[in-house]
Amino acid sequence: MGMADQLQENPARQAGEEVRLIKRNAKKLLRLVNQLLDLSMLEAGSLSAKYAQADVALQMKYLLESSHSLADAKHISLHYSSDYDELWMDTDPEKLENIVSNLLDNAIKYTPEGGQVRLHLRLLPADNDLGPRLLIQVEDTGIGIPPKYWDQVFNRFYRVGDSHAEGTGIGLAIVRDYVRLLDGHIEFDSKVGEGTTFSVYLPVSNAFPRVIPDPEADAAEETNTPEAPEKAVIGKPHLLIVEDNPDVVHYIENLLRGKYQVQIARDGEEGIGMALELVPDIIISDIMMPKKDGIELCKSIKNDFRTNHIPIILLTAKADIGSRIGGLEAGADAYLAKPFNRQELEVELVRLIRLREMLKQQYRHPITPESNNKPLGLNDRFLRDVHQILERHFHEEEFGIKALYSKLGMSSTQLHRKLTALTGMPASQYIRTFRLEKARELLRNTRMTVSEVAYAVGFADPLYFSRVFTRQFGHSPSESRE
Repeated sequence: MGMADQLQENPARQAGEEVRLIKRNAKKLLRLVNQLLDLSMLEAGSLSAKYAQADVALQMKYLLESSHSLADAKHISLHYSSDYDELWMDTDPEKLENIVSNLLDNAIKYTPEGGQVRLHLRLLPADNDLGPRLLIQVEDTGIGIPPKYWDQVFNRFYRVGDSHAEGTGIGLAIVRDYVRLLDGHIEFDSKVGEGTTFSVYLPVSNAFPRVIPDPEADAAEETNTPEAPEKAVIGKPHLLIVEDNPDVVHYIENLLRGKYQVQIARDGEEGIGMALELVPDIIISDIMMPKKDGIELCKSIKNDFRTNHIPIILLTAKADIGSRIGGLEAGADAYLAKPFNRQELEVELVRLIRLREMLKQQYRHPITPESNNKPLGLNDRFLRDVHQILERHFHEEEFGIKALYSKLGMSSTQLHRKLTALTGMPASQYIRTFRLEKARELLRNTRMTVSEVAYAVGFADPLYFSRVFTRQFGHSPSESRE
């Protein structure tokens, strides 16, 4: 819907990627709707298989290729093996596609980044009363299924344990029903922390006419057209998007192109690490993600003095009041339900960045020791610590950014981004401003010469001191005594 809105607003733009995403997600939605309808027909006993003789080896290769974009987003490698380059047999091609697509999607969904998913195809010879059978196996190196859940795996709306992966919970239920409809059976083997293998057994026969698919036409539709690299958006706010769905990432990037400097994290754990490293101006995060979810990310960032000032917008399909309260209690600054309105997202981004600008006015000048007499938040405590360190070292000419971030236990980037976010001043300017404030106090309260004051606050060159003092306060050091 978001992509369609963009095309409607600007129909003249080149829209190859947007159209591709719309069609792919429309197909995904259509497949889900058809599966729901099939479930109803199965309950009514009115769903039957539409048999034709198809090359299942070619179909499996095509289905695996279609899963690459989803796997690549998580850096998961896909592998295919088959005893045959061609294997013609009677099947319902649409039902078989749904069976394998659901199993592949499930495997990728529950496999951590850097894992592997394998699709095996074997022909089993006739055995006793059984004729020849096709064995399709989807094997992953994912989280595995605890034994206590094994009897629920094929139940409708079941989802593995406490997984944060998105889904409806009907995938494996419909897989089992489709396999039964094709006179086959399905089983699985799983080890927690090592992975799961689903095995589908289907009878092999060759009684129906052959159908010749045209997978290349569909494959061409799925091909990504590389976009020209965009010039760096220098000077724009830094935005971190934490989202494991590549289509949502692409949509948000496309929506905010030219307005923000965008970085991407694929799960909550990576998002926390990137937030600490980059200290962005604002974060948009999904809630349901692998490794660490959006709530955990929110708590981690808001409880760390290096990042607690960063506004966070949480996105989720869970729109109930309990979920919203949970997100806000974790420290989220805004909470938008999917599918979110693009204008609402843009307004929230602008609003939260403006609030940060107002915060800079509050912290524009170095905090004073009197602030210690009242309860302090993390930002006040951080600036108090900076103040106390500078109070001890401002007279030392060699004391600079490196010494300050070392004493605070931060990196140079963290210190620069944190001080800029809170005060509007980078670390070097903040240190200089602190020294100049001290110089103004000395000029007003002592009989020291301008040169003596310059040396006393860490300036090696009195002429340079006079220039920056005048630029800071609008009058010369000597005029401070008048």
